[in-house]
Amino acid sequence: MSHTRLLFHIVFRTKYNVPAIGLENSNDLYRFIWDFCKDNNCILYRVGGMPDHVHILVQIPAAFCISDFVQRLKVSTNFFIKNRRNCNCLRIKRVQCNI
Repeated sequence: MSHTRLLFHIVFRTKYNVPAIGLENSNDLYRFIWDFCKDNNCILYRVGGMPDHVHILVQIPAAFCISDFVQRLKVSTNFFIKNRRNCNCLRIKRVQCNI
């Protein structure tokens, strides 16, 4: 039986490179990304970034389509940032990947 370990360095930016990831919400965003990866059976090794982009190093199961994973991650983080900016409460919508 073969063993597959797929590690990906994924970088995605905010729309129009707007510095939307402030110091006050970056840790919450990174925690949200960690939860998203855990909920989708992925292993997050590192997460970090700047005000206009995020870097993640993640192990994604071979059964996942990488483009679907990234698209769902971007949708979820966008929703998180917009709701975080509009109110102090955390109404989080997590989109899970389907295998």
